[in-house]
Amino acid sequence: HRDLHSFPTRRSSDLFNPTTQIEYSIPISNPVSIEVYNALGQKVKTLVNRIMSPGAYQAIWNGTDDSGNAVPSGVYYCRMASSHFNSVKKMLLLK
Repeated sequence: HRDLHSFPTRRSSDLFNPTTQIEYSIPISNPVSIEVYNALGQKVKTLVNRIMSPGAYQAIWNGTDDSGNAVPSGVYYCRMASSHFNSVKKMLLLK
């Protein structure tokens, strides 16, 4: 039984403002965190960190770090976690 389901990420078609949509659904209320890490394993951005009610959601990463600075092109990892689910997806940021 999984309490967090993730779906493929999608990049926007606007090449001047690249964003990635991370769609997910939650069947039961649960604490959820979604974080972006660089290839060195350093946390770049926290997208979600709260208790969420059941439903479908999306988190959007705009290619910036927690301070609002643009990050360089490269490989990044999106970690989605809750109390009973943990998943990591590879993402490629191209500018």
